[in-house]
Amino acid sequence: MKKTILTLLAVAALFYCAAPMAQARSSSRTVSFNSSVSLTGNVWIQSLSDSGGCGNYATSVVSNRVLRSVTNKTVAQPYGIGASAWGLTVSGPDGSTSTTWTNSNRRGSYLSGNVCMSWSTFYLSMTVNGTGNYNGVVRTVSAQV
Repeated sequence: MKKTILTLLAVAALFYCAAPMAQARSSSRTVSFNSSVSLTGNVWIQSLSDSGGCGNYATSVVSNRVLRSVTNKTVAQPYGIGASAWGLTVSGPDGSTSTTWTNSNRRGSYLSGNVCMSWSTFYLSMTVNGTGNYNGVVRTVSAQV
């Protein structure tokens, strides 16, 4: 029995070490104003942080048409005991950090940079919350990793 368990652990370790590691996590969501106009939220974050607990991110809220306004609110939410994140503009009471950018008469709003987390963080979630105004009609979209 002990030999079987050790064999299974060795196979699992070999599989884990041989499997290619993901370089990034990403997600996208799309909503429609009508049959020809859409709004898409995209979020991307580096899978592994550097030795300082930091990694790159990029978010966008884009449309296939020019909108009156496009807003991108990006939030980094850390999970862990006493976890915190920083690097975006505004820090929240729960250890989260966020930033917002609005463009007028454009097809999109884009944010990118570097976000960091405390040593007690075991997972950092990134969310993009987008809002678009097309001829007075407002739609929201959200994507998260």
